[in-house]
Amino acid sequence: MNNIRRSIPRVRACLVLVVLGWGCTDSDENPLLPPDGEAAEEPTGGIYGLVALRSQGSALQVVTIRIAGGGEGVASYQGGLRFDPEVLTLEEVRTPGWGHHFVNDAEAAEGRLRFAGFAVESFEGPVDLLLMFRAKRRLRAQDLELELDVLGTERGIQVPEEAVTVVQGLVNAERLR
Repeated sequence: MNNIRRSIPRVRACLVLVVLGWGCTDSDENPLLPPDGEAAEEPTGGIYGLVALRSQGSALQVVTIRIAGGGEGVASYQGGLRFDPEVLTLEEVRTPGWGHHFVNDAEAAEGRLRFAGFAVESFEGPVDLLLMFRAKRRLRAQDLELELDVLGTERGIQVPEEAVTVVQGLVNAERLR
């Protein structure tokens, strides 16, 4: 009987190590972000818009709406983002400190945001609008839908729709250029 009592603490210690080991993995994959194989890629050039994700903490997701002019003199944009309000709750919005950028979150509870921006001269680099969401589960590409309604040049000319790529899917924000 004494041998059984002495072995109980060892068994408990082993069980604790096994349970703790199960929770630890060598993977850098965040359980709320889409797996790497499902991630979309950022275009290497041209005029485009995309949605990128980065996780911050256990449930806070940083969604980046990126609008890039590809050196084509883009100086204005207008669009929207649709998302599943059952999955995502908007917490905060951050816009660039240069130019004029606006995000209208009046319909965020219904899963809709509108955004716009302009500058007197073309944007030197990409415009990144940062949206902080609380996520209730792993995000899928269909949870977020980017719409780019209008892009304009510094001369006030609308960029033709066929010249703009709207990336479908979610890009890993850590891989943005």
